[in-house]
Amino acid sequence: MANLITSFQDSLDGNSVFYLDSFKKSLEAHLSYIQASPDTETVSVLSTDKKHHLGDFYQLLAKKFNMPKYMWWITMRLNGLHSPADYVGQFSSIKIPSQAILASLVSRHQSTTSFN
Repeated sequence: MANLITSFQDSLDGNSVFYLDSFKKSLEAHLSYIQASPDTETVSVLSTDKKHHLGDFYQLLAKKFNMPKYMWWITMRLNGLHSPADYVGQFSSIKIPSQAILASLVSRHQSTTSFN
């Protein structure tokens, strides 16, 4: 699994599968699985960070959690938001998907779309 994750992380760039509508649909179909996974991390959000990033969930992820851009959309959806502007400081904690789960979903998506 470590090689899969390393390979997965090495392959990420602006043309990543994470930006494809077909992959986003697949992620949407797996949200409950990702949310329930013991590998999904729950992290606290400080009150000062909530206030500082009102209306911009992506900036919270980037600045507070140093999260790479390819993970912003799925993390937003995992936390029940449809737009980064929907963030109004409502979370005392947020869920962050594990790299292992994402690597597995990318691999599954790529194997099913390679036949189309």
